[in-house]
Amino acid sequence: MKQLLSLLGICTLKTTSATALVSCKTQLKINEDTNDEQTVKDIDNLLKIANMAKKALNEGLFRSNIDSKDVRGLDKIYQIVTKLDEPYVLNKTKDGSIINYFDTVLNVIFANINHKIIQDYSNYYYDSLPLSYEKNDVEYTINWVDKNDLNFSNFNVVSVDLKLKFKVQFKNYIQDEIYSVIFNVTNNLTKLDEVITDVSKIILPVFKNYANQYKNVNLGQDKSEKGFSELYDEFNIMYGKNYQQVEDTFKNSFQNYVLKSTINKYHISFNNQNLFLDQTSSAFLPSYDHKQIHPNFSETFKLISHWTIFDIDMNELTNKKPKLSFKAQSERYQARMNEQYKKFVDEFYELHWENDILNLATFSFNWNFVKLSGLALARDFSESVGADLGTAININRKFFNNKLQNFINIIVEFYKSVDMQLVWYAQTTWFLKENVFTKYLNDPKSFSFNNFAKSNFKNTSIGEKLSDINLLNF
Repeated sequence: MKQLLSLLGICTLKTTSATALVSCKTQLKINEDTNDEQTVKDIDNLLKIANMAKKALNEGLFRSNIDSKDVRGLDKIYQIVTKLDEPYVLNKTKDGSIINYFDTVLNVIFANINHKIIQDYSNYYYDSLPLSYEKNDVEYTINWVDKNDLNFSNFNVVSVDLKLKFKVQFKNYIQDEIYSVIFNVTNNLTKLDEVITDVSKIILPVFKNYANQYKNVNLGQDKSEKGFSELYDEFNIMYGKNYQQVEDTFKNSFQNYVLKSTINKYHISFNNQNLFLDQTSSAFLPSYDHKQIHPNFSETFKLISHWTIFDIDMNELTNKKPKLSFKAQSERYQARMNEQYKKFVDEFYELHWENDILNLATFSFNWNFVKLSGLALARDFSESVGADLGTAININRKFFNNKLQNFINIIVEFYKSVDMQLVWYAQTTWFLKENVFTKYLNDPKSFSFNNFAKSNFKNTSIGEKLSDINLLNF
């Protein structure tokens, strides 16, 4: 929603010289001045190495549950937690021996992954490593398991959430990643496998039914329960960079679903990372596609010409500063804006509509990160539920255009409320009303455009009546 509003250009349409590259929990800054073919290749290699690392971690790091009888001193872990709602983060001072064991496993896995990456990219790592992390970047959380819920009592088990921050490096590019895994520690692997098998038979039908019920979510039309309706109300439709609100919505929805189901005696929880949903597609470009997500200067100019009406021909702008006037003939101007802007949004983002339905994103459910009464399910549990089960978030063109129309109405009314003059392309001069300018003179340090816009537009008799006015930010 904020990106769409910025495209409307209510405050500025000038592009920046740097753009953020984000993949999952990553962030990398790229200077547009060095955006040549080699840079693109380097970034592509960086992303490939990051994906290779995460795949290797999934396949090798704590893939199986751990038998505490095989590790000296690990049986102390069962006395650390006593309540389901009171997880405990291991402390390096108090729990050094337990942490040392987990760290040793982690170090071996990382060494193997680094070795494989260096073999594949041998010309680039003479005195550095592709993957690295600091000791403070690792966190182990111990969770109590409710034996009564799961109907066993003759052996011990706790689950462990591992949270890891690590860096991926290729040449001079560094990308931060967050990885999480959940596993169990027990003193009887055979009995634990039996419990997981028995419980799985009971919960599998419920999990599958939930996935089938939420196979499609149509924003603005159905799933009016708390969370899903808010996605549309807040017009949260761009999930390429961050889909935390979608993640939280589905987590809450799933927990509520379980409470009303035949397995409501079990306490459903998740690990401490947003991994219940794995994104498989997005209608809007992820932010690491830096060549397209930020329009260049010529595209910015084209954007203004799409929705702004000038009093002179666009080809005659060289030495003229025409006023932007929506007060005269505003209905005709707005009609053109309505048509041009909606068309522009489709073209800019290359949206693909099918029968007036836009698929905003698809996700698969990651059941492996669900805890059942504190117990971590088997790592391959998703395959048992159905690896192909997921959800698609869609929006009808009618509801999509309704939101765009609301935003257009806001922009038109905003321009009516202020005076401004086009300087050149994306630059405008704003003319403050006398009472506002007086406030600025009295206290220039505290004056801000954002406060000016809110106090002089949002709270006016016209502004407060506009739909979605509360979503507007400058």
